[in-house]
Amino acid sequence: MKPLGLILFLITVIAIAAPIIGVTIVYSDNLSGMIFSPEVEEVMLSAIYSDEPLEIPQYVSSSYNLSSRTAQVTFSFANPFKATLTLNSVSADLKCTVHNFALGHARLSEQVQLDEGKTENITIVLVWTEDAEEHFQNEHANSSGIDVDLVNIQIDISGISIEIPEQVTINLPIIE
Repeated sequence: MKPLGLILFLITVIAIAAPIIGVTIVYSDNLSGMIFSPEVEEVMLSAIYSDEPLEIPQYVSSSYNLSSRTAQVTFSFANPFKATLTLNSVSADLKCTVHNFALGHARLSEQVQLDEGKTENITIVLVWTEDAEEHFQNEHANSSGIDVDLVNIQIDISGISIEIPEQVTINLPIIE
């Protein structure tokens, strides 16, 4: 009786495990396909994404406060998604593009709500070091502007943290 029970037990295990293993192998490159059919996945994606492409924020303006060594740079950003997003934080290190000199740090001035399909202004505060001020005077005294690289960019949007490995270069006018 024991061998028959063991054989029946093995047949039961194989009958349950084989289909699960087979489906896992078939969907190994798309594990969400095991749970959601392609039709359901398409409906879910169309609820979030629109046909509008994601564009890089566009420079709008900048202002300076010489006593605090800060600049406020405003960008416009069009939210192409079919969902409201919240920009919680943005941070980056600043470097002179020409001389690869560390200039300071950038951060989001305040949390920004990006409504579905709307364009919002985003203000980033750039804080210069005393060494950066000296660098401007020594290396860019006759320049009307300076190219600044934003590196080590980190963004928190609606709780999703994004690290951007590429640098972003912006040109900031120099005022006297």
